[in-house]
Amino acid sequence: LNGTPLVDELGGGKMLVYENADSTGYYAYINDLESIGYEFYDDNDLNGNLFSTYISDENVVTVSYLPNVNNQLNILVEPMRELATSEEDNIYVDKNIQSSVTLVTTAFIGKSNGACIIYQLCDGSFIIIDAGHGYTHKVSYPDTYQDQAKVIYNTLMNLLPEGQEKPVIAAWFISHAHNDHIGGMIPFADLYADAVTVERFIVNFPDHDSLQDVWRKNSDLNYIRIRELQEAFAKFDGAVLVEAHAGQTFHIRNAEIDILSTWELMTESYADMTSITYGNESSLVFDVKLEGERMMILNDVNYKSVELLETLYDADFLKSDFVQVAHHGYDDVSSLYEKINADIVLWCEKTAGYLTSHNAVLADLEIYAAGTGITYIPLPYAGDGTK
Repeated sequence: LNGTPLVDELGGGKMLVYENADSTGYYAYINDLESIGYEFYDDNDLNGNLFSTYISDENVVTVSYLPNVNNQLNILVEPMRELATSEEDNIYVDKNIQSSVTLVTTAFIGKSNGACIIYQLCDGSFIIIDAGHGYTHKVSYPDTYQDQAKVIYNTLMNLLPEGQEKPVIAAWFISHAHNDHIGGMIPFADLYADAVTVERFIVNFPDHDSLQDVWRKNSDLNYIRIRELQEAFAKFDGAVLVEAHAGQTFHIRNAEIDILSTWELMTESYADMTSITYGNESSLVFDVKLEGERMMILNDVNYKSVELLETLYDADFLKSDFVQVAHHGYDDVSSLYEKINADIVLWCEKTAGYLTSHNAVLADLEIYAAGTGITYIPLPYAGDGTK
C-alpha cells in the first residue's frame, strides 16, 4: 500500500484509509490477513464496491474498496464483537405468518415527526427500525412520554401469532441517536423488557467520547442519550449488540438486509471524523428485501451522506419497490429518489404535509404516511394494504 493512511480512532477500533488504491491492494491485504491466521467470515460486492470481514480470537477486520470514492481502501480493525447474522446461521421455522410492514404513528407528544417501522416475518417474529419519540420529552410531556413505547408494544401484540405468549424481536435497528428516533426505546425498556424477547440490537454510533464535545458545541445535544440508550439495551436479557458496517448482509428469517452506508465511509467529506457535527449524517442506510419486495431505508440521510450514496451506487443498483422518505421529507434529496425510482413511499410523518416543491418527485407515487394510527401493509404488496 502506497502513501500514508488517514488514521481514525473509532469507538475502540482503528480505521486506516488509503486513497488511490486499487482492487489489487484489496485482495493482497485480505490474503495477508489469511496468511497470519485470520479466518474469512463474509464478503460482498455491492455495485462494484468490495467488502470483506475477517476474524481472529481477538479482532474483527472489515476491509472495503470503494472505486468511485477516490479508489479508497478502508481497513477497520476492532476488538472481537457480535457479527452480522450469516445465511448458514439463519435457522428458523416458516410458520406461514403474513409478512408485513407497519408504520407506527409518533403523534403522541405534540410532535408530527419521528420514526418507527415494524416488519413482521414469516415465523411471526419482528424487525423494528427506530423507536419514535418518548423519553427525551419526559419533562415537557410527563403524561404522554411513555405512549410511544405503549403503541409499539400494542402493535406487536396485535400482530402476535395465536398461541404465542410474547413478541420475539429478531432485530431492532437504531439508525442514529436523535430524539425522534430513540425516544421510545428507554420507556419501552422500562415497561416491557421482560414482556418481549429481543435477540439483537443493530447500531453504529460515532464514538461517544471523542465526538461528544464537538456535538455539544454545535448544539446537537441528542448524543448525550447514547449512554442511556446503551443502558436500556442492557435491560433485555439475552439481547446482543451488533455494530453494523457497510457491506454487511444480515440474514434474519425470511428477510435479507444489506448495509449500504455507515458514517465511517464519509472520510471524503469529513477528513477528520470529529468534524461530523450533524447527527443525521451518521444515519445507517440499508435495504430490506422481504417477500420479493426491496425497500430502501434512508432514515435521516442528509446532503453529504446522499452525495456519498450517489457516488457509491448507480441507479440500476438503487432501484427499489419502496422508499422511506429521508429525514421526514424536510430536505431536497430528489436526485436520490429519482435513482431509487420506487413506486411506493413510506413516510415517517404524521401526514405527507412536507410534500412540497423540493420532493415533488414523490407526488405521483403511492404514499403511505404514519398518520395518527397504524399503517399496515401486507407483503408482497398487492396495492390494497392499509387498514
